[in-house]
Amino acid sequence: MFHDRRSQSSATKLQIESYFREISGDQLQKIFSQWLSIVFDPGSVNAPSNLTGKAKERWDKDNYDKLRGMMKGVALYGSTTSVELLSNYMQFVYDDSSAEKGEHVNTGLKGHVYIACIASSLKRDFTGYQVDPLDFIRTVINDFSKHEEEYKTYLLDIYKEAGIKDLKE
Repeated sequence: MFHDRRSQSSATKLQIESYFREISGDQLQKIFSQWLSIVFDPGSVNAPSNLTGKAKERWDKDNYDKLRGMMKGVALYGSTTSVELLSNYMQFVYDDSSAEKGEHVNTGLKGHVYIACIASSLKRDFTGYQVDPLDFIRTVINDFSKHEEEYKTYLLDIYKEAGIKDLKE
C-alpha cells in the first residue's frame, strides 16, 4: 500500500512536470525575465521625476498593468512557494503603501529582497537550479557589504513568513 501511494505520488509529479515542460519556453523565460529585471534595476518601477499629471497617471497605469501580468504568470506557472512569496510580497506592498512612510516600498531593501526571492523561486521552478536571492542582489548593489546584515535579516524574515526552512525547499 505504501509503495502504491508513493508510485501514484511520483506519477502525479511527473505529469505535472511534463505539463510545465510542454508550455512554451518563451513564456516561462518572459515571466522569469520580468521579475529578474526588477531585481537588476529596482528603480525601474518608480516613475521618472519629470513626469506629472496625465503622463504620470499613464506611466503608473502601464506599470500596474505590467505588474498584474507578472502576478498572473506566477499564479499560472509558479510553484506553491513562488505563489506564497508573491502573496506575502503584495501584502507587504499594500501594508507599506497605506502606512505613509514616505519611502516607496520598491526602493526599500526588504522590497528588493522580496523580489529577489520571487525571482530565485521562479528560477528553481523553471530550471531546477536554486540560486540564493542575495546572489542576485550582490550582482547589482555595489555597497552590498555595507547592508549585508540587513539583507540577511530581511531574507530570514521573508523565509519565515513563507514557511521556507532553507534554500533547498
